[in-house]
Amino acid sequence: METTLIFEAGLDLPHFASFVLLDQTEGVETLRAYYRPYLEIARKRGVGIVLDTPTWRASADWGERLGYSAEALADVNHGGVALLEEVRANDGAEPPVVATAATQPERRRRLLRDRSPAHRRDQRGLRYSVTTYSNEAQASSAKIAS
Repeated sequence: METTLIFEAGLDLPHFASFVLLDQTEGVETLRAYYRPYLEIARKRGVGIVLDTPTWRASADWGERLGYSAEALADVNHGGVALLEEVRANDGAEPPVVATAATQPERRRRLLRDRSPAHRRDQRGLRYSVTTYSNEAQASSAKIAS
């Protein structure tokens, strides 16, 4: 997403962070326009599609670098999901759209924990799930990917 937005749309994304677009009306329209061709490809081929929110960098580490508070990060993460829900609702039933949301893990130390899903609550009491990975899981993934 970020590569396309930078090199094809000519945007300046600080720290390669597309979530900053969610703060501006024009930025949100840019994201809608980004998703449209992918939806059209899926529609023409008669297949479903998985779309990602623009929140890969919307973690505490990157948010701090970009001047975002924990509450502002929660807002952009929720805003990214809301945008995809809107895109899915406005696009109709075809193609089926699955929305995914991911944020980059905060610093490598968080990867040292055992892989286990945990349910947590953000500062506003909203529930979310977190999965962390151990070095072994990371090493296994790296072997599979290479």
